[in-house]
Amino acid sequence: MATANGLTTSTTLQLWPGLTLLEDPGVLLTIPGLLVNVAKAEYDAKAKSISVTATVEMMCGCPITPQQWTTPPDTEPYWPSYAFAVSATIDGAAPFPLACTDTNTFNASIPLSLASGTREILVTARQPAESNSGYATFTLTV
Repeated sequence: MATANGLTTSTTLQLWPGLTLLEDPGVLLTIPGLLVNVAKAEYDAKAKSISVTATVEMMCGCPITPQQWTTPPDTEPYWPSYAFAVSATIDGAAPFPLACTDTNTFNASIPLSLASGTREILVTARQPAESNSGYATFTLTV
């Protein structure tokens, strides 16, 4: 059994005499999902928008790197940003995509028509090819 970021996983393994688990591959434990955190959410009165910055991390700790292309080149970086769909929703409105701007960092400036009040921000992240997903919520008072 292993625990990472509050999630627990386990595996069942058949053992027999002479089996050694001290060399690769050893025992591999998979922890599915994405760890999502709203790092910053600020209201910009002049632009009438909310700036949302979120971090999205693989449970294994591998980096998600920003990429400008939409199809892989011959040599693909490890976990390119185009393999992830990250979006923010404010007060249940339509989702707004967040762009990867740095390693594990996604952000966007989202237009907001009504300024005053409390805003509920939901950030969701998906990695469809691996069936990974995660979300975080944040409350902002404007």
